[in-house]
Amino acid sequence: MRELNMTEAVCLVAGAGIGGGQMGNSGNITISGGVVQAGSHLYAAGIGGGKGGNAEEITILGGTVTARGGSYGAGIGGGQDGNGGNVVISGGSVSAVAGSQAEDIGAGHGGSDSGSLIYKDAESFFTNNFVIFIIIGILAAAFIVILSLYLNLKKKRLVSKQED
Repeated sequence: MRELNMTEAVCLVAGAGIGGGQMGNSGNITISGGVVQAGSHLYAAGIGGGKGGNAEEITILGGTVTARGGSYGAGIGGGQDGNGGNVVISGGSVSAVAGSQAEDIGAGHGGSDSGSLIYKDAESFFTNNFVIFIIIGILAAAFIVILSLYLNLKKKRLVSKQED
């Protein structure tokens, strides 16, 4: 597994900015932080497979990641004729832009499988904070009931004062 925390990677031939060379798969790539700018000029993914190469396992845990695919390459995923692989994004800010007729995150042009894309942040946020959301909902409902009772009591007092 390759751990990346860099500023810029650009490939000027048919290899990915970060990942496989020409006809090479990406291997396992993990980006854990920093500012990462990766791009390819010819037929490969910005992050992933080279020309004819597939993305395998790409994990982004944090950082600011910008990936630009070359002609017919995915931003993150497969190069031209390459498949998407498994992409997991669980933190950070990610921008992926594909070359012509490819997917921003997924398969390159001519690839037959987009692969999978999982955003863990939203899923884990709601799962881990479910109890907190329930408690907030109950407290909000209790506040509304108490406020309603208070206003009704004030209204009754006003009416009784007017009758006197």
